[in-house]
Amino acid sequence: MTNNDIEVVIYKILAYLYECKKAGKYPDFMNLYPNSCLLHIPKPYWSETLEDIVGAGLIQGLNHYKSYDGDVWQDNGVRITLKGIEYLRENNGMQKAKEFLGFSFQSVLADRVCSLTNKM
Repeated sequence: MTNNDIEVVIYKILAYLYECKKAGKYPDFMNLYPNSCLLHIPKPYWSETLEDIVGAGLIQGLNHYKSYDGDVWQDNGVRITLKGIEYLRENNGMQKAKEFLGFSFQSVLADRVCSLTNKM
């Protein structure tokens, strides 16, 4: 498994949104950009992955537009859904990705979530 395998990318996105939810924090969509500290993937791969997980009902609150310059994603209160939480907990690929990433990712994740604004 590598850092750009689809299971790892999906795990990072869902884990970040779930940790934000549990901490009562607003997710910063910038943390989920393709060149952010959590993800390091090409923009087209990132956009296709977002399309897939939004389409599967794992996350909500993103608007997607096609423009002359490519895909545009607008944060409209991005959050993980109950279906996304279930997928994160029960999918074998998610468990393998979690094991692959190990403690170092959990530390980066905690750092990103702790720096966010609380929900009101």
